[in-house]
Amino acid sequence: MRRARLVLLSLLVLLLGRPTPARSQPTDLESQLRQIPRIELSVFEQFLAQLRSDLAAKRRAAVCGAIIFPLRRWSGDIADRNECVRRYDEIFTTDVVQTIAKPQSDKTIVTFEGVAFDDGKIWIVKRCGDSGCKEDLGLQTINNDRELAEISNPPAGHLFVNCQVLGTRVQVAAAGGNAYVLRTWEGKPEGKPDLAIGGGTADVEGTGACSHTIWTFHHKGVVVSVSELGCSPDSNPPAKNAVALFSVEVEHLPPTSEFCEAIPTPRR
Repeated sequence: MRRARLVLLSLLVLLLGRPTPARSQPTDLESQLRQIPRIELSVFEQFLAQLRSDLAAKRRAAVCGAIIFPLRRWSGDIADRNECVRRYDEIFTTDVVQTIAKPQSDKTIVTFEGVAFDDGKIWIVKRCGDSGCKEDLGLQTINNDRELAEISNPPAGHLFVNCQVLGTRVQVAAAGGNAYVLRTWEGKPEGKPDLAIGGGTADVEGTGACSHTIWTFHHKGVVVSVSELGCSPDSNPPAKNAVALFSVEVEHLPPTSEFCEAIPTPRR
């Protein structure tokens, strides 16, 4: 059996509801940005003005073109521009558009990672890749008020991770009562899963735009974890299309990890 089947497998704001870095007394956004050399004020203002214009005119393709994919959301990442356009109304709800149009200075966070509105609900960061970070910016995390309400007490079955690793479909879902379940299928997720591990826990590591959730499961002496990507050094970027890291740890053996890739969007 392949090593990823060793045991068969085993995610936020993004995103919202996550710890945010401590900050000094609120100041206006311009003053905050001038203290962070990583982001040029003029570049940020130009990006924000264009984004607001595109949102107001509902230019879906242009707005989705301002996103760094995968777009992080508590309800599940958006894999690419096509999916963004198709689910535009679900992503850019009235409260999200209003937050971008008129962010409150006392709820704005500025760190070396980027700028967050509404205490981390929306993150704007530099575009980074194999050759380092560019001057242009992009939306990295978007969460709306409905997701904020749901994530505080997600209903059983709520899907956090849906990806594939070495031909195996991996899902992490809420099981109710702040517990989580890991399900895996060989191939498409049809019928009863090949493996289901309940009693999972979730922990958040990192801060700001680098914060990420790690779901951990224990099964017959094996520890399986599924982690959101957070931030990676330029020298060790995640695999293309990766949305999570799947890890298996067996006692007396070195742990193994594989990137879990986004599920391709079906062509219509």
